[in-house]
Amino acid sequence: MQEIEFRVNFIVNSLMSLGWIISFLLFTQIIFGRVNAIAGWTKPEVILLVVTQALSWSLLMFSAIPGMDKLSEKIKRGDLDQLLTKPVSPRLLLAIGSQNADGLMQIPILFIMISILSGNNNPSILGSYLVLVLLGSFILYNVFFVIHTTAFWLTDLFNIGHLIESFASTGKLPPTIFKEKVRVVLCYLVPTVFIAAIPTRVLLGDPILPSLLLSSIVAIITFVISQMFWNFALRHYSSASS
Repeated sequence: MQEIEFRVNFIVNSLMSLGWIISFLLFTQIIFGRVNAIAGWTKPEVILLVVTQALSWSLLMFSAIPGMDKLSEKIKRGDLDQLLTKPVSPRLLLAIGSQNADGLMQIPILFIMISILSGNNNPSILGSYLVLVLLGSFILYNVFFVIHTTAFWLTDLFNIGHLIESFASTGKLPPTIFKEKVRVVLCYLVPTVFIAAIPTRVLLGDPILPSLLLSSIVAIITFVISQMFWNFALRHYSSASS
């Protein structure tokens, strides 16, 4: 309803977001004008990777990122106290309290692009791909939630959104182009490979079950760690009313 109040602004922002995706696809075309493959990834595979990363990021920008971005402000203003007194998980309220509708318009368009670019109409493969994208987005949400939770100690985290976006943008690059130490970070500390590389490889013919199993395990582990850190932060939180 808030977005419909300013329809032109909503449409322009959505088109601008799609424009960024198109610009990176054009950049990919320029790179592959000189080479046939990058670290074993061909041009069609990299294009699928870029669009998949955009799909995962759109899901995060629509659902979780806006709410997390407001955590620091809620702590400073004392608004977090209102969430803590409600009979619902404050973490859930943060996630659903704000949405960015710009990403909502992109999601169906990007999924249609994926179906066309991959040339795959198999419902089971497309369904598994979508599940992997959702799991990858959930994994990255848990990691970013831990970063945002540090706002309980480092209150003024106004630039944290740029850091998170920089981490997420590495998902549009083939993981094999990075050196081993950087690859360890992208696979374990900030596992951006799960938001794009793993779903893309499944779409390209890699086995589905191992990828689903690995993504599910990592999703559970990251959720438990993020929840434990959140509970630890709440135990050391001095509310505005205390």
